[in-house]
Amino acid sequence: MRIDDVRIEEHGAWRELSLSFPQPGLTALYGPNEAGKSTLLRFLRGMLYGRRQPLGHREPGSLRGELGVEHAGQRYVVERRYDATHDQLDVRGPGGNRPSERTLAELLQGVDRTVYEHVYAVGLREMQELGTLDDEAVAEWLYGTSLGPAGRHLATVNERVRASRQAERSGPTRIARLTAEYGRLSNEIEEAVAGPGIDELLDERADVEENIARARSRQETEQRNLRGYRLLARIHEPWSRVREYRAELKRLNAQCRLPKDGI
Repeated sequence: MRIDDVRIEEHGAWRELSLSFPQPGLTALYGPNEAGKSTLLRFLRGMLYGRRQPLGHREPGSLRGELGVEHAGQRYVVERRYDATHDQLDVRGPGGNRPSERTLAELLQGVDRTVYEHVYAVGLREMQELGTLDDEAVAEWLYGTSLGPAGRHLATVNERVRASRQAERSGPTRIARLTAEYGRLSNEIEEAVAGPGIDELLDERADVEENIARARSRQETEQRNLRGYRLLARIHEPWSRVREYRAELKRLNAQCRLPKDGI
């Protein structure tokens, strides 16, 4: 969107002022202090975005005027009138009977009040502040001015990084603290291993392990003997009966023996 002409019916010190801006090129407005340059800047901001305060809140001053703008090869007229209690907008163009707020939003192409004030409408106060800065501070100021709060946050990142690095150089870093802690724990382990009584404890542990091994060996032997005893207990009774039967058969054979020629 390009502003081609301005007509101020009433705003601040201006009454019935008309300005036209030649095309193409950049137009510069200059004048002495108190000539009304900042008032003209506020008029443009008010025409595009209306009252700064919601209706019902006290806001000094009033505004009546028109802007002639060109967008995508089409001519539009933006007319606005507001005072302490009213804010009336009328946008006329080739779109027919479209809502004025919607048409103006399309002309602004997503540029809200905050972006406009920080990028397209830098005032005298901001320019005076810029003139007092060095090169690095200018870059940070431009970030903050053009991008708003997000830009100011971005501009401070580099400073915070530098401060963090300086703090690490002047004090122990996390790696240094961990290294010191590792050394302390290593010394404690070495002292515990080399301390009095550790050899006796190791010998006692070896004796206990040897006793455990001998006890396990005896246990295995006793388990084998137990299995043998249980087997003997099961076969003892049948074996005794077999002996008795054999003895009885032997006795019967001796009693019933016949002579060779007995048959």
